[in-house]
Amino acid sequence: RNERKNLPLLLEQIVEVLGEVQYDIVVVDDDSIDKTWEVVDTYHDLYPNIRGLRRIRRVGLASAVVEVVFSCHGEFIAVIDSDLQHDAALLPDMLKLAQNGADIVIGSRYLNGSKPEHWTKWRSLISSFATRLSLKLIKHQVSDPLSGFFVIRRKIFINCINNIGGRGFKILFEIIAQYEPKDILIKEIPYQFMDRKEGQSKFTLSTVI
Repeated sequence: RNERKNLPLLLEQIVEVLGEVQYDIVVVDDDSIDKTWEVVDTYHDLYPNIRGLRRIRRVGLASAVVEVVFSCHGEFIAVIDSDLQHDAALLPDMLKLAQNGADIVIGSRYLNGSKPEHWTKWRSLISSFATRLSLKLIKHQVSDPLSGFFVIRRKIFINCINNIGGRGFKILFEIIAQYEPKDILIKEIPYQFMDRKEGQSKFTLSTVI
């Protein structure tokens, strides 16, 4: 919501890094006050493969991703925030790992001991607690099960879609929790979590609870 100012930079980054790859971009906007959908409409005129999905009286990342998956037909789905905290330059590398057999490729904030440098002590504490808690609830050995930046094989998503809750925005955790380690191959790739440019974070202690 309300990340109109970020979209031009993000969309241009994705168009540049993906190059000749065949892809669609769907920008989901939950009826932002800043009229984010107007920016998307402008880009659709330039790039027909970029389109918007404006939702009225429907909110939340999880339900947004579900709707997009059903509206697309690609073999792989990439989920990325529009707050510029995720590194779009990694998308080709993530796609390559998926094309080489990975079912899920996670953009990890914590792989190899790295962590977001700009977070306050309170935010770091909450995130660390949430990550440690989530790792106790799944059987997979991953560093960032709560990442919002990932690529997933479409059939893996479809197979578990009926058990994904519409609320919340930690959809990756919900997906991973439904699979045994022997049933899916998960790869991670490190990236530096950036400062938020516009909009506000939805991550609070109530989210962890």
